[in-house]
Amino acid sequence: MGSFVAWVDYSATEQERMRQALALFKETETRDELGLGAIRDALADIMFPGTSTVQTRLRYFLIVPWIYQGLPRSTTSARIGTLVDGAERDLIEVLADEPGAFGALSGRSLQRLPSSVYWNGLMTWGIFRLSLSQWEYHERWDAIRQHNQHVLIPDDGGVAPDLRVAWDPRMPDAPPDWRSSLSMTMQREESVYLRDRMESCGGSLLAHFALTRPRLDVRTPWDAVDRLPARLARMMRNARGFSTLVRGAALLYNLQLCRVSQLDAHRDRIPDYEKSMEQWAAEMAQVEEWSPDELWSFLRESGVPVPIVRGDRIFVDKWFDLVRRQGARALAQDAESRKLVMGRECDVKGLSRARFANPNALARWGGESGTGVMDFRWFRVRTLLEDLYAGLDLGRGQEG
Repeated sequence: MGSFVAWVDYSATEQERMRQALALFKETETRDELGLGAIRDALADIMFPGTSTVQTRLRYFLIVPWIYQGLPRSTTSARIGTLVDGAERDLIEVLADEPGAFGALSGRSLQRLPSSVYWNGLMTWGIFRLSLSQWEYHERWDAIRQHNQHVLIPDDGGVAPDLRVAWDPRMPDAPPDWRSSLSMTMQREESVYLRDRMESCGGSLLAHFALTRPRLDVRTPWDAVDRLPARLARMMRNARGFSTLVRGAALLYNLQLCRVSQLDAHRDRIPDYEKSMEQWAAEMAQVEEWSPDELWSFLRESGVPVPIVRGDRIFVDKWFDLVRRQGARALAQDAESRKLVMGRECDVKGLSRARFANPNALARWGGESGTGVMDFRWFRVRTLLEDLYAGLDLGRGQEG
């Protein structure tokens, strides 16, 4: 029987986390083989709130609300899902030539639409102002519409009834004829607005970067800036320390799989992984004064629930202890380290799926998995920032 994933919680945040986890299975070098995704995602949420690994372009933060605001006033809960779905699929062809547009390959058969990808971000940034998942919003549409018929909201033209109570009234209006001539190019007014929404995520790197323009041509966020305010510097120090530390465990995981495999294609990669372990040891020297205790303290102070990291913390602390006692350079040949990593995979996946315990699973392995540097969504965030800055630069010299 094939494996499957299901969930019944309608929390938009929880649904988004599950979808991100599923998306990561498609990215070979960033798979969470050792089960440390909860810590990674907790840090990413603190650093870059409202973002996800499957967001592509910044303007979708406006396109999705425009779709909802453009629905006929006669729309009902029974029809809203169908209407929104159709409107999103209609835009696929309009945006077909735009880099990062949803549906560029799959067309109207696209399975996951932008509204579901951006929903949690719309709530986090305060663009969607109700604490409702997309499904809940559709279910309650009739009640919300009836309520809004009796609500007066300030508008540019005075005070008038407005069915957009759920949406931030300060949001820029959709351009004329946008349904037939839309692009991903941000206009200055739109970038100024979204910069303000990013700034509302106070105390985050996202808010800071919205104003300060870090380097975007680098692989990790800690390479993007030289100086940060104290709290942000602490945040970045923990992200870099954690990423560097656990990458060594991921490399050893791959190295040991190559060692125990009977396939020549796998065994031929042993020297490459041994070299990578040597390079990782040099990287560890750059964060040698950091320890996981700093991370646990930071997460606790940031409100991350203890159960999220309790089980993972044991593994991270044991791995760090080995690095400190044995030295990073020795771990490629250390029996205790190999046992720890092998046992971790079996604990996370179960014996039936773990490559160390199931020869068939090992035979199907491609030779590399989970070796990528944890960048905490930076590879996506920098694209969003590029779009933001491009829009702001359309009005360079004007007051923002």
